[in-house]
This record gives sequence, C-alpha cells and structure tokens, in this order.
Amino acid sequence: MVVGEAGVLGLPAAYGMGLGMFACKEEFLRQVPGRLVGATEDADGTRAYTLTLQTREQHIRKQRATSNICTNQAWVALRAAMHAASLGADGLVDLAEDCVTLAQDLAADLDDITGLQAPVDDRHHFREFVVGTDQPAAAIADDLADEGFAVHVIGDHRLQVCITDANAHAADDLVAAFEEVAA
Repeated sequence: MVVGEAGVLGLPAAYGMGLGMFACKEEFLRQVPGRLVGATEDADGTRAYTLTLQTREQHIRKQRATSNICTNQAWVALRAAMHAASLGADGLVDLAEDCVTLAQDLAADLDDITGLQAPVDDRHHFREFVVGTDQPAAAIADDLADEGFAVHVIGDHRLQVCITDANAHAADDLVAAFEEVAA
C-alpha cells in the first residue's frame, strides 16, 4: 500500500479540504474505505469517470459501510480526479518532475546568496526544502511576510520553503526578497 497527499491536484489553498490518495493491490480494493474513481467509456465511446466498486451498504446500511462520505468530501475527490485526468497519461509524472526541478533550481539560487545554505540536510526533496540562515529565521520570515511570501520557521536558523507549478512564477521575486532581507 502507498499513501500520499493529493491536495495539490486541482484544489485551492483554502485552509481545509485536505485530500489523501493511496494505492493498493487489486486484491484489497473491495476492503478500501472511501470512494474510488474509475475510468470507463460512455455509450458514445467517450472517456468518462465514475465512482466505482461501491456496495449497497455504502448507501443504505451505514453500520456495515466501510466509509461514510458526505457530498463535500466527494466534491473534493471529484475535483482531484478531474485534475489528474486533465493532466493526461503522463501528467502526474511530468508534474512531479517539474516540481523537483523547480525546487532544485530555487534551492540553488538561494544557496548562492551570502548567509544562506540551501538545501540543508540532504539533496533529495520534492517541493519543500530547508534553508539555513546566519540570521535569526523568525526575523527573516517576518521580513519575507512583509514582501508577501510565507515561509515556515522550523528552528532558530532554519526556514522551510515550498515551490510548486502553481507559484513558480514568483520564484525570482522570492529570491530577490531573500537577497534583500538576508543582506
């Protein structure tokens, strides 16, 4: 079984509506809680998506159901499924590769700034990495917040930075802001 966070798949940052995803062997599918989205074709041969592998208990016998999901949760799952489908067959891989490249490029740019070290701890990261700083991290985070950037303080001299395809356009501005506040 594999699990992961899927909130980046077509969901807005809204202080909620979290979404997880997982995969398992086919033999375990009928025991999986939640809703599963399957791909099929409609009567005209057009690709379509549907909630699948749901037993009647899911709807009429809640005491025997493996999950009880409200409409709002189904809406979140549907949005994520639509986004993933819109990416195409290799879309998730391409998106992941883009995120890794964006994070590596941003870390390299920040590492070039005097007083910053990025990434700290390892060279294996996906979208988020730690930046070490010679100055107090809280002060830098406050100054960056004044410039419109949210970074997470994780220690006296460490900040967590995240970049995705959704905010890649702001990478140069973030580097410029770091240059200004770390000077």
